[in-house]
Amino acid sequence: MRVRQTDVQILSPVIRPYYHTSKEQFELMAAIVQHYTPGIPLSVESLRTFVSKLQAAPQQPDFPTELAQQVPPADTSSCSPVDGGHLLPGVAAKDSASPMSEGSFISDATRQRRFNGASSYAVLQSKVSLCITRSFPRLAALQPSGTFDLREGEPLSNKQDAALPDRKTCERCSVVFLRFVNCVFYVLGPEKLFDAIVRAHGNAEVSVSTQAMIQLIVALIDDDPHHFELASKKMESVIEEGSVESIQAIIVMALYRLKKSQRNTSWVVLGSAIRIAQSLGLHVATDDESPLWAEQKTKLWWSLCDLDQWFTSVLGRSLGITVDLSTIGSPSDNLIGAPNMPPMYAFASARLTRLLSRTLQCNSEKHCDNGNAIDQLIQDLYGWWESLPQHLTIPAAAIPPSLLRATLYLRLRYHCIIVLLTQSYLFNATFSGSDADHRMNICEDSNNKTIATLIEMQERDVLTSHFWFDSYHAVTCGLVLLIRIIKNPASVDLRDMVIKLRSLLRMFPNRLHAFAVQCFDKVLEDIEHRQ
Repeated sequence: MRVRQTDVQILSPVIRPYYHTSKEQFELMAAIVQHYTPGIPLSVESLRTFVSKLQAAPQQPDFPTELAQQVPPADTSSCSPVDGGHLLPGVAAKDSASPMSEGSFISDATRQRRFNGASSYAVLQSKVSLCITRSFPRLAALQPSGTFDLREGEPLSNKQDAALPDRKTCERCSVVFLRFVNCVFYVLGPEKLFDAIVRAHGNAEVSVSTQAMIQLIVALIDDDPHHFELASKKMESVIEEGSVESIQAIIVMALYRLKKSQRNTSWVVLGSAIRIAQSLGLHVATDDESPLWAEQKTKLWWSLCDLDQWFTSVLGRSLGITVDLSTIGSPSDNLIGAPNMPPMYAFASARLTRLLSRTLQCNSEKHCDNGNAIDQLIQDLYGWWESLPQHLTIPAAAIPPSLLRATLYLRLRYHCIIVLLTQSYLFNATFSGSDADHRMNICEDSNNKTIATLIEMQERDVLTSHFWFDSYHAVTCGLVLLIRIIKNPASVDLRDMVIKLRSLLRMFPNRLHAFAVQCFDKVLEDIEHRQ
């Protein structure tokens, strides 16, 4: 029993109090000791002798704590032990296939977690620091208290922008954006968008990228050049910020420039978003990230992939994303939902993007006839359609109105990819034979289904000029139809489709679409004159 000695003077010697240790606790401690020092006796004298020989632990090195927490252990096999005595006990040389050999996630000065390749200076610095800590404890103890910060990036001020549109305008444009754009091409969740608007119009600080994104959404939906110019002035800071919000703002910027027929500028702008996405590691899965964040970044990554693939098709430029898409997981749709996006849409869309990538690769091969590869890809596309859940393949009349645009747009992309894969057999007269005729028939059948889908979207008021790819699919579909009716002017069915598609093209305020309408007028006039 312990006695307080504050007011009592004790003349006799005090016996040391007895420390109680349970049997279970003792056995656990003994197991830990024997695990790290196998073979040591557990007698008091043996333990005293062992403790007296322990050296003081080396001082922790002065490199940022987040590096120590987030960087995987360095490949100590690259640090050759000198005379076999400088490796710490229990630290064995690691296998050369360390995660560090492929790169690592490291926080920059803005505390933004970024993926650095194995050759980057930040990863090299981390490997050197960890190598010193593990293999040369005396040298680690001599490291100075102050070190140079070799990480890039500077914190940016997040001052509220007084030039933002009023809250009512922002919310109205956001609703349209979510209904017609975000439901087929994921940029961000609706909760995040409306929360950003509330914070931007309140006292809370918001990032420059968030401000620019809100202004660009208003510019895209209302066709407002004033707010586009205001957002354009922020783009240097948006790119420097290099965050997920930066990617989202740049994507909306690219969509606005597409709407204005600035395709080359839009393609260059998209390249910045792709580089930021790769620097943030949106294409890399890690075990320490939350499921919600993993879902968000995967969806955003696949949106970038899809946009990059279609840019390659439209402009004939090189891909910005060179990562093997077969190694990237598809979104699961389990955690992030949207009122205008049907279940399993993101998963099916990612699989279709992989098939689009293979289509572009197949079309770029310089073989005289790669018919076997085309046939295999056609079968894979058919297999994709057959594997879709029933709610994505049912007739349009049975689809809920809120999910109608996303569902029909998925079908539109599917048929357009088949046309893109087989249209060379329609244009090129050198292809002949039963196989070539079969592929040409597939192209014509998919072209008919594309036209039917576009007309159905127009009749149900889910075709829009806010998303440029609606007009792109319409005009490319019209070009294929134009070739078909020139080759077969007597077809009444083709003439009816031309009349319907000509009416559809008039809804897009674009010079290219106006020219396509004139071409259809001339062709119909010529056919009637011949008859």
